[in-house]
Amino acid sequence: MFQINELSSESIHNLKKLQNYSMYNYKRILYCEIESKIDFKNFLWSLDYKQILIGIIVTKRELQDLRDVVNEKETNIEMNSNNKVGINKYYVELLTEKNSFLNNIELLEFLFISAEANDILFIIIDPVLDYCFFNFKTNELFVDTAKAKAYISFDYDASGLIIIE
Repeated sequence: MFQINELSSESIHNLKKLQNYSMYNYKRILYCEIESKIDFKNFLWSLDYKQILIGIIVTKRELQDLRDVVNEKETNIEMNSNNKVGINKYYVELLTEKNSFLNNIELLEFLFISAEANDILFIIIDPVLDYCFFNFKTNELFVDTAKAKAYISFDYDASGLIIIE
């Protein structure tokens, strides 16, 4: 079972993960401890949203694995992977609806496993389309709750989620 807590100013200051975030507009920052892929999935099911945008930087091999996962099932997932950010590294965005996302168990597992190794993996809840949320040249995430309902990223060891509302 997952538990969500609001972070204090001191705790927020100590989160290194937020150093590359440009925080324009938000109400609060929460932390949710997760112990398993099941906690991760249950947390995502508990949220009220229609669309989800996932941003991740992957290696060339991970990119192929991600394409296989997305294309394996007939799902309504749009994938943009045209942004090369380094030698054998790509910035990928996935846009989908809640049910398509949560019914793709392989994608959830890929993200959970990737979160343990990747510094850049975020989820944006109900994003405004045609807005640039991430600068892949500087690894900067633009947080503005006027442009999305919430921003979610994994703590460095994937033991928890940072939620910005």
